[in-house]
Amino acid sequence: MEWGFKELSKDEPRNLGRNNFAIDRKIHNLVREAIQNVRDQGIHENDKVRVSFKLIDLAETELEQFQKDIGWNNGLHEHLQVIANGRMVHEQELIKRNLAKAQKGSMRVLIISDSNTKGLTGPEFGIEGNFCKLCRNEMIPSEGVSNARNGGAFGVGKSAYWNFSGIRTVIFSSIYKEPGVEQSKSRVFGRTYLPDHNIDPTSASTGVIESPDYSGDAFLCKMIKENGVDLRSSMTFEEAGINPGSLLYRDSDDYGTTIALILFDEREDDQSVSEIVDHLHQAIVVNFWPMIEGKLLDATVEWRVGEEIGSIQIGIPDEFKAYIRAATVDQSVDVFAQDPKVKLLEEEDVAHFTVGISIPARIVEDESKHNSFEGQLAIGITRLSDEESNKIKVFQERYKDAGITLLNRFAYIRSARMVVDYSELVEGSCNNHVGVIRTGTYRQADRSAISEEDKMVEQFLRDSEPPMHNNWSFWEKISSNYKRGGKSSVVNAFTLVGANARKLLKPVLQGVNERPKGLADKLRIPKGNDEGPGPTPRGVQVRSQMVHVRFDVGAKKVFCQVRIKRTGQLSSDVGGKPWTTVAGIRAIGESGDEKLHLLGAQLSETEGVAEPKGSVEKVQQYEVTMPNHINEYSVDFVVSLVNVSAAVLERIRIVQFADYSKPDNKVPVTAVDVAN
Repeated sequence: MEWGFKELSKDEPRNLGRNNFAIDRKIHNLVREAIQNVRDQGIHENDKVRVSFKLIDLAETELEQFQKDIGWNNGLHEHLQVIANGRMVHEQELIKRNLAKAQKGSMRVLIISDSNTKGLTGPEFGIEGNFCKLCRNEMIPSEGVSNARNGGAFGVGKSAYWNFSGIRTVIFSSIYKEPGVEQSKSRVFGRTYLPDHNIDPTSASTGVIESPDYSGDAFLCKMIKENGVDLRSSMTFEEAGINPGSLLYRDSDDYGTTIALILFDEREDDQSVSEIVDHLHQAIVVNFWPMIEGKLLDATVEWRVGEEIGSIQIGIPDEFKAYIRAATVDQSVDVFAQDPKVKLLEEEDVAHFTVGISIPARIVEDESKHNSFEGQLAIGITRLSDEESNKIKVFQERYKDAGITLLNRFAYIRSARMVVDYSELVEGSCNNHVGVIRTGTYRQADRSAISEEDKMVEQFLRDSEPPMHNNWSFWEKISSNYKRGGKSSVVNAFTLVGANARKLLKPVLQGVNERPKGLADKLRIPKGNDEGPGPTPRGVQVRSQMVHVRFDVGAKKVFCQVRIKRTGQLSSDVGGKPWTTVAGIRAIGESGDEKLHLLGAQLSETEGVAEPKGSVEKVQQYEVTMPNHINEYSVDFVVSLVNVSAAVLERIRIVQFADYSKPDNKVPVTAVDVAN
């Protein structure tokens, strides 16, 4: 067993540290990612899965054994010391601080373990199987490559694990069975995301300083040879020396995965163990009460830190009983179908109604393609008593760091039974309330009644989620997979939900156009290269849409047509002048976004001019200038994928970006056609 750090050749780019990870560093997001993956990997769809979060401070003999289990002195510690004491790199202070804790004889770890799940199945190399998706590759969702191609899950949320390790190191162990095989197998593997670094050894023969650089992306593994090439492979428990009593050990019939976050780093020196435990506990409840209520999740939080020892079996607290009431309302009676002139809800009353949602035609050329149709949302709403309102206020105040508000909110839920978001749909002098919007294959309380339309609504809403799966307003993705109308369908449906709910909660209906500010914020179309809702820009705005994408895998190129439109009110000092947009193509990856190398750009308007920006080796964007009388145009980009591996090429996801620049004195004279 060793940590396989690879030496970098002279021509390889250096990475001196990750600026950020794709998922914000919050316990709320860590818990969402961990349990969401568990739900996806249950052995049987309707069986209960078990998840535990264990916060442990290791010391003395227990620390020595754990360091042996993770190969601490088999390369990892040495490379960490080099980074902490070597040339300046990003996150050097973070690594130095956490390394110092370990050298003082203490190591805090967070162990996330799941059971009754499939475990790290699949081949050692490639793009299929749970093992490669979670431990080796980037941008492959748990559902597989086909789902990535269709615009499903992003497969980037797992970065939350490394984000909470003070040395960016995570260890995996698993018991699993391959399909059709009775005998269980064990697996151990680790991965660290460190800055690339230089060890500066001195040659024993020449006395000359030799300076190889090592990649900071390394694996805890065994080395094998294949066709004369050294490869880094996972290990069995026996090969790794993982024995009963180890934090990584699992019994041979305990199917599932253990994930160890090494030197768990809460970043707040004054944060007590009880506060960390509370955050874990609350995050499980806030995000997964539908799974707990449905008896699909058994979750615990345990801790052993100094003299503080304890455990919590997660149940549904009183603060969420109203949400349960709304989620489990009798769906046989639609309150508006029964009587259009409904009465106001009394305290703790609950009502059910349905709302239509118009799903546009899906244009992806595969089995998921479909025509436009009218789907359904099932809504449950309940009025709160004063006691219930006060309890919810107290809970959300304790949980305010996650930015979640629970009072007067609707929980959005689809088949995964994770709350996608809590959104304000009714505002004003209405009675306090909570509601639940059941969608997709979760719409029907009777799962045998799930329709094909429900499945297609599920796909649409899943497509509209960003990497964090925390809203239904990722319009760039919808515009790539569906005909126009996706945004308006969500806006119209949710506006109607709010209008109907208002009829049940206040005596005077102000009108369906009185949209709550919270809803307006969530449904705003993002500008240019934003991935989520943002503030509406004043004055001139630029909108961009991916019209067409074609991959040429053999030539390692992708051809993209992007439509760019200028909207808004021109100021007097701008009128008559040319206008400029900076545009290009980028790939969404696990550590953030990366602009791709553009081989050329061709404009639809012959009066425009496009100038490449960047180095000769990597043109990252074009500056496109148009005369003032042209407000809309298309640009055809030819994008290079030469530096993208064949495995990643199968699952790469690209999006356009376009940002407005202030007009200048450039005079467009001709079209640019430098496409290969």
